[in-house]
Amino acid sequence: MFISVLSHPYGINKTLTNNFYKNPVLQPIANKKEKFTPQPVVNARLSKLKNKQYLLEWDVTAENISFQAVKFLVYVFDHKEDHNIYKTSNIISLTGETKLKISKKTLQSGKSLVIIGVSKNNDLSSPVSIKI
Repeated sequence: MFISVLSHPYGINKTLTNNFYKNPVLQPIANKKEKFTPQPVVNARLSKLKNKQYLLEWDVTAENISFQAVKFLVYVFDHKEDHNIYKTSNIISLTGETKLKISKKTLQSGKSLVIIGVSKNNDLSSPVSIKI
């Protein structure tokens, strides 16, 4: 009898998500010989929306398309906490868009957001921080 993992008969995906893969992560750099370090994001801004949500938006700079960020990591840190980008528990999103809706609960006062551009090779840009 064939059982598809995608049909979730034994809750495999739920177990993996809840116990092993709680935070989004990146694969290691794919091609270490070539550097595709993207430019940092610009014009990062946070605005209030209805229903206890915020909208975080940013722009990417016009640059050589081969070095352009194709996805973005967004972290949340306490103000006094070091911005350790290797601490995956602080990642709130890995997105391919230049905006992100964030709940008010996530953005309590005394927090800061950090946005990092990621290239097609998984190289990281310099972080850009927004204090709340």
